[in-house]
Amino acid sequence: MIIEHQVETIFPIESFNNLKLLNKHIEIIPTYALNEVEAKKLEVSLLAVERQLIIEKFNSNNLPKARMFLTKDGTITYKLPKKVLGNCTPYWIVYAIENWRELDIQDNRLITIFTEEMCHCFWQEFDELKVKHIVLRVLKNIDIYKNALIEQIYNL
Repeated sequence: MIIEHQVETIFPIESFNNLKLLNKHIEIIPTYALNEVEAKKLEVSLLAVERQLIIEKFNSNNLPKARMFLTKDGTITYKLPKKVLGNCTPYWIVYAIENWRELDIQDNRLITIFTEEMCHCFWQEFDELKVKHIVLRVLKNIDIYKNALIEQIYNL
């Protein structure tokens, strides 16, 4: 598969390469650039997700291979090479950067946004209420969320 319109973006490559599980299970494909704040929030989220996967003793062999798309508005343009006759695209994680920028989200809510979609993918949980509880477990790996309640994170 060929993803069109890929761009360079700020990304904490060293941190990503040091991950034990996720660097083998996520391909990050930017078609729109993150700013420094967003890149740092993504880094914090990746580290917390990895930590929780290890705590819960996830087997690396059972984790899906995911493609994480960093897009302007959720749009992805791709085409198949001429010799490829079909494609199955499970485990896509798609972020719409301009959507959260328009809502002026540049704070720790970004960590929750990044984390929730990765939890859907790696825990293979698609029930929104159940995944919120997984997100809480993951976020508790981050100092600022150690004592957080689900109601504080999601304004329930």
